Amino acid sequence: NGPVVIPVAGFMMPGTDMPQPVSGDFDTYVMLKTADYPWLPEFLSMGMGYFNAHSVANPGGEVRGQLYVAQMPEEMMPPPMPTGETLASVAMEYPELSTFVAAVSAVPEILAGATDPSTVATVLAPTNAAFDAALATLGLSLEDLLGNTDTLAGVLAYHILTSVVLSAGVPAPPGAEVTTFLPNETVFAESDMGMVMFNEVASIVTADIMVNGGVSVIHIIDAVLLPSFLRPSSPPMMTETIASVASNYPELSTFLAAASASPAILAAATDPSTAVTVLAPTNNAFEVALAALGLDVSALVGNTELLTQVLSYHVLTSVIPASGVPMTPTDVPTLLGPTVSAVSMDGMVTVTDALGGVATVETADIMVNGGMSVIHTISAVLLPPGLGK
Repeated sequence: NGPVVIPVAGFMMPGTDMPQPVSGDFDTYVMLKTADYPWLPEFLSMGMGYFNAHSVANPGGEVRGQLYVAQMPEEMMPPPMPTGETLASVAMEYPELSTFVAAVSAVPEILAGATDPSTVATVLAPTNAAFDAALATLGLSLEDLLGNTDTLAGVLAYHILTSVVLSAGVPAPPGAEVTTFLPNETVFAESDMGMVMFNEVASIVTADIMVNGGVSVIHIIDAVLLPSFLRPSSPPMMTETIASVASNYPELSTFLAAASASPAILAAATDPSTAVTVLAPTNNAFEVALAALGLDVSALVGNTELLTQVLSYHVLTSVIPASGVPMTPTDVPTLLGPTVSAVSMDGMVTVTDALGGVATVETADIMVNGGMSVIHTISAVLLPPGLGK
């Protein structure tokens, strides 16, 4: 009995620093870092929570028993193991947070909390690129922001949640309001298909960076959250479209020509409010697919029905950045109706069509209108059911 901590391989028993042989049936809890095992909650909910336990003294030996995995009740969770780290010291290890660290350092009251190992909080830390985009929108320079400590203090306090919230703890739709250190201000948090968002504008790009053994946690996000006193009275006009953004990529010229030949697809591709994920095959991908089908571009463009069918199969009905693709093959609905299977393994995202063809994402996360839609360029054309047979 008692916790059993599973590292990358083998079992680590409490009080030891070496893997130990185990056998028999164990009725115990297995603690896993959610960041390393994001599939675990779904895995458990499917009633599949067990691991085969081999004797590590004889790794090639027979199965000796099973360890049953369960959600550990909160009251049984062991207290964090303090390491003396602070929010500031951990954030400084990430070059993409240098602007955030500079901002924190400019506000004494924020810096005091960020350098105190006992601080309990969740920090939503925008990347340097996120700060650049926000400053451009506000018409400010970084020096302007750092020099106005009152405004800066409010912005930073709005990025600090008053409790420790791991990415796995963010609720699914309809989401929830979370209290921040800025008085009377909350952020809206929601997790959908593996993507965690705040205020529907900022996505987590690096989750669950533990500070001081879990006393605090940092999530790196891709946009700056604006408290109410900085929000414009009316939403900014959206001008980008999928078509206008795709036109900046020469390798997508065939895709654009195809989209322009289908009225239904063109209407969506030129509407700034369209919210989808586009899997855009490169020119080379189209050449290979057309050769396999015995067609040329003019034949494809001239067959509007076939063209619309193929292109609709490349449009996912929700916005899914590369970081939101699960690590187990998952069926994702398309605008056509039939699904494609997407999976992320070893940093590579692949998509499999109905005929078993596999396309690899080559350029990921081309954002449209600040994330209203997203484009991923892919290495092959996806063929919907019934095509190519």
